[in-house]
Amino acid sequence: MSAELEKVMADLDARVRDGVVDLALEVTANLIEKTPVQYGFARASWIPSIGVHTQATGGAEKVPNSAAQQSGIALVASSYQPYAPVYVTNNVRYIGRLNDGSSTQAPAGYVQTEIARAVKTVSQRRSR
Repeated sequence: MSAELEKVMADLDARVRDGVVDLALEVTANLIEKTPVQYGFARASWIPSIGVHTQATGGAEKVPNSAAQQSGIALVASSYQPYAPVYVTNNVRYIGRLNDGSSTQAPAGYVQTEIARAVKTVSQRRSR
């Protein structure tokens, strides 16, 4: 491979990495911000990961702990390598009901709405 092609490929990998990390962090932030809160357990359970869905939650039910969330955010921000899948998972047993509109704090479908908002925000930010 020529030096010029290697440079182009390295630049592409860097752009992919930066774009995926930016989007994963934006999605995570949006979901944390918009998840209905009673105790904070569901909000603390949005955990990004690389390569596999996490099995973790944000502490014990009704006792939120954002350590796994913060660890996942740090991992994605610092260790992501291009073309690996990134997941933002919430393993709270009632997250589906929250997304279906069971709380007056967020409309039904808020997860999809916040993902779409993150895509739009990152696209606009990266096109400048």
